[in-house]
Amino acid sequence: MASATTTFAPVVSRSVTPININHQIHTVLSHDNFLLWRSQITPVLRGHGLVAYVDGSQIAPAPVVNNGDDHVVSNPEFEAWQQQDQLILAWLFSSLSQQVLAQVINCQTSADLWRSLNTFHTSQSVAKILDLKLQLQTAKRGGSTCSQYLQHIQGIADRLRSIGSDVPD
Repeated sequence: MASATTTFAPVVSRSVTPININHQIHTVLSHDNFLLWRSQITPVLRGHGLVAYVDGSQIAPAPVVNNGDDHVVSNPEFEAWQQQDQLILAWLFSSLSQQVLAQVINCQTSADLWRSLNTFHTSQSVAKILDLKLQLQTAKRGGSTCSQYLQHIQGIADRLRSIGSDVPD
């Protein structure tokens, strides 16, 4: 069980208002539990109005602006956006296993991380679903008892459900 406590500071017209999130993430993302992990992370992001950062629809403002005197200065809106995005990125990083973190360590924004995780795990999930459905179709009782065989079938069906797939008749 991992505990992830982070303060998010949404961009509100040049001011940053911290939101304290003290949320227990019960599932650390590993190579085989992406859908379960995402089902815990997404409601927290939605509840705090932060999904736009991870889905990329909250676009970063320009890092510098012209102050009117033909001088280029730092954009406070960009600084606030970057502060919020980096807090989200750090919080998401804290919910990853070391193996997954090693694969995405070069992500610079929360949107980069979210896109990388979704791309990698969606393709992996599809392969896992196909593999489990094949196991279900080709399962044989062999030398096991009827009870053992049914437990094996139930285990495969449970794994399919846990990764968001339907269980075929």
